[in-house]
Amino acid sequence: MKWFIALLLLVFLLASACITKISSCDSLEGSAKDDCNLESRRCSKIENIGVRDSCVTELAKAKDDVAVCKLIVTPQTRDFCHEQLAIQQNNHNLCQNISDQYWEDNCHFNLAINNNKEVYCSLIHDEEQYQQCFRTIAYATNNPILCEFLATDQQEGCYFRIAGNRGNESVCSDIKTPLNRDACRLKVAKVTSNEKICALIKFNEVKKNCLEYFQ
Repeated sequence: MKWFIALLLLVFLLASACITKISSCDSLEGSAKDDCNLESRRCSKIENIGVRDSCVTELAKAKDDVAVCKLIVTPQTRDFCHEQLAIQQNNHNLCQNISDQYWEDNCHFNLAINNNKEVYCSLIHDEEQYQQCFRTIAYATNNPILCEFLATDQQEGCYFRIAGNRGNESVCSDIKTPLNRDACRLKVAKVTSNEKICALIKFNEVKKNCLEYFQ
C-alpha cells in the first residue's frame, strides 16, 4: 500500500508541475510567452510564425514523424524539417520532398557522407559542397576513382594521399605532373618498405632520396 501511495504522490507532483508550467506560460506576454511555450512544446500556442515553425520541427524530430513537417508554414523551415528527418531516419528518399536548393544539397551531402554513398554527391548543385562530398568519401574509402570528380588542382593531392594510405604505387600513375608522381612513388616506397619502387622513379634527386632511405 505504501508504494501505491508513493506512486500517486509522484504522479500528482508531476501533474502539478506541468499545470504550473502551462499557467506560468499563459501569464507571460510576447516573445517571453512564445519562448516558454516553445520549451513546453506547446507549438499551437506560439504566436510568432518563425518560433512556431521551429517548435514544430523539434516536435517532428521528437516524434520521428515526417508528416508533422507539413504543419510548418515557412517553406524553407519545412524543407529544413524534411532534411532533419531524412538524416535522423537515414532515408535518402525524403530528400525528394525538399524544394529549397540549400536544404536539398545538405540532405544529399549528409546522407552521402553518413553512408559513403558517392552517388548522392552527384545530385548536389553547389560546386564547393559537391567537391567536398566526393573528397570526403574518397578519403574515407581510399577509392582513387573518386579523385576524378575533383577539380584539376585537387586531383593530384587526392591520388597522392590515397596511394600512401593504400600503399599502392599504381595509384601514383594517375598523377600527371612527373615530379609529383615520383614524390608519390617515394612515399609509397617508404610506407611499404619496398625498395624496388625506387627503380620506377625518374628524377635523380628523388630516386637518390629513395635509395638512401633503404641504406
